[in-house]
Parts: sequence; structure tokens; C-alpha cells
Amino acid sequence: SSVAENLLLLSRADTGRLPLRAREFDLRKVLEGSLEDARVLGAGRNLQIETNVPEMLPMNGDREMISLTVQNLVENAVKYNRLGGKILVSAEKHDHVVQICVGNNGLGIPPNQAPHVFKRFYRARGDEQTPGHGLGLSIARELARAHGGDLTLATSRPDWTEFCLRLSASSVHLQTV
Repeated sequence: SSVAENLLLLSRADTGRLPLRAREFDLRKVLEGSLEDARVLGAGRNLQIETNVPEMLPMNGDREMISLTVQNLVENAVKYNRLGGKILVSAEKHDHVVQICVGNNGLGIPPNQAPHVFKRFYRARGDEQTPGHGLGLSIARELARAHGGDLTLATSRPDWTEFCLRLSASSVHLQTV
């Protein structure tokens, strides 16, 4: 998606006008789609992509927005990984909360930079070779919050970085437009 589209999403999220359309769907299928993308993105980098996801993950929310959020996390896991590294996507559901975690063997985010990763346009490594605009995580967090959830940096060690996305699985918590 383009920078303009991303900025539009953010400005709508800011004003509470994110047009969320709730419907029933299987989150597992969304995750599988993102992993297909990861395999294509990571081609030639010899990444091991593993999943630990229930057979079915019924969800009521905006499929497109949730898909965008997961895609952002998976793309980052590919982009900031090392050659031959691993990506693990795990998901579980407890009561009405779904948690999706995306981990990778990248260098980790230095502790002094961890608080800033969700800021707009912030790029932890400042490496200009890495494509992207630093918009991914701030948008992903806004979308999670719009679904009554949140996005957190759960683990950041030198060899393992993991982001966890929590979402309410029922549309009751969806912010209205």
C-alpha cells in the first residue's frame, strides 16, 4: 500500500473515523495468506517460516484491516531477519480475545529504542537500505486499538524479536465510525 494510503488510514484513525466493517471470518486463513506473502518476500533468504495456529480461529471484525495489520508484522519479520533465520507466527484464542505473535531472528531492537518503535516514521536502525517508511507499526497499533486490542513489543533479545497483537474476537468492541 502506498504512503498516501497509509497516511490517510492514520488520519482517519486519529479522528476515530476508521471505517471498520465487522463480519465473521476465519483468522487462520488471513494468517496463511500473510505467510504465503512472507515466503515470496523472503525468497532467496533461506528463512524457515513456522506456524503454531489452531485449526480454526473464528473472529468478528474488519477482515481487511486485521489482514493489513498482520501483513505489516510479517513483512517486518522478513525484512529485519537474518539470512537463514526463522519466523514464527503463533495464535491462540482465550474467551473473546485472540492473540497473534510474530517473532523473528533479527538483531533485536536496542532497549533504548524499544519505546519509540510505535512512533510514526521512527526507524530503529536508521538503515536506509531497508525499504519502508516507518509507518507500519504505528498503523498496526492504531488498527489493533480500533478493534479493542493492542499491539506490543513482547520480546526483544539480540536474536529474537516478537510482536504480539491482541484483538477482541467479537465486534462488540469495535469502535464505531
